[in-house]
Amino acid sequence: TAHNNASGILTAVTVGGVSATALVQFNAADTADAELWIASVPTGTTGDIVLTGQHDGCGISVWATYGASSTAHATATSESTGTMTLNVNTVAGGITIGYSTFNTATAIAWTGITEDDETNMEYAVLSSGASLANATASTPLAITSVRTGGTGSASAGVTASIGPA
Repeated sequence: TAHNNASGILTAVTVGGVSATALVQFNAADTADAELWIASVPTGTTGDIVLTGQHDGCGISVWATYGASSTAHATATSESTGTMTLNVNTVAGGITIGYSTFNTATAIAWTGITEDDETNMEYAVLSSGASLANATASTPLAITSVRTGGTGSASAGVTASIGPA
């Protein structure tokens, strides 16, 4: 998730009524926040995702993973008005997930992992999620999230490497 709020990060997330665990939470100095949460939802392909905490202009990306650990192997955070460096060590057979947000950006490009979506949020904020199935381990996997267009300062990015269960 990503949201704009100087007050802080989310306090809880549920997916289909199942409590999620925070993998990484980053409250950037410029009021942008980015977070990755994980939940083990045993059945179903649809369900409400409920965010608890103070948040404004919230964006969200959702990934389905199977056979993954419920904790992060490694995480990274960054804030930048242009290029965020989000390198993480990865595990063979795992997955790497990234999420970033830039104020007034017109596009977000990723290197190292593949963009899955871009979402225009409130307050002229653009967010993007990206992922990669890790065939081999990397120490580290070089990852960047780069803004195109706009001049706003609010930005935050996170990545998490998750190994197999």
